[in-house]
Order: sequence, then C-alpha cells, then structure tokens
Amino acid sequence: MTYTTEQAEVDYSEYLGVKGKDWKVEYKGASTLVSNHVSWFDTAFAIFYYFPVLTARASIADTPFIGSVFKAMGTIFIARAGKDAKESKALAAKKIQDH
Repeated sequence: MTYTTEQAEVDYSEYLGVKGKDWKVEYKGASTLVSNHVSWFDTAFAIFYYFPVLTARASIADTPFIGSVFKAMGTIFIARAGKDAKESKALAAKKIQDH
C-alpha cells in the first residue's frame, strides 16, 4: 500500500465566506484526508501521522474501547442509512465547516 500526499491549489475563499477579504491560508498541512482502509492498522497509522478530525459511521461510537477513543479524539459520527441519515449528514457537514 502506498501513501501519498498531494497539494491542490484551490481557492476555497468563496466557500469559507471570506472571498474578497484580506485573508491568507495559515496552515500548510493537508486540509482533507480522504482514505479507504484495508485494516484497523491503516486507520491507526493515518491518525498517528496526520492527526486528523475523523468521521466514522455512527455505530462505531458504541464499540467498546474504540468508540471511547474516537469520542475523545473529537470524531464526527455519521448515520449513513436509516431515518436519521439525512439529518446526521447535515450536522456532520456543519461540524466540519465549523472546525
């Protein structure tokens, strides 16, 4: 498995509500880490190396030990299906935007 990082030169100022204002990006790291994983080791490595804010399916929150660790890290839990999915995804988007 290969891990790569790429920097995209994209102007997000319009989406951040600062378009036309004197605003500069202060953080040089990755703004988003998109990953699919094969095992829990992949996830653990990404957390150790990048320390991102994670999103995970809602059922992970109830998993012994892992759920507690993810909650302590500020993970955003998302209901991917069912009656709460639409509201859960909207709330997750808001939390990510506010982060």
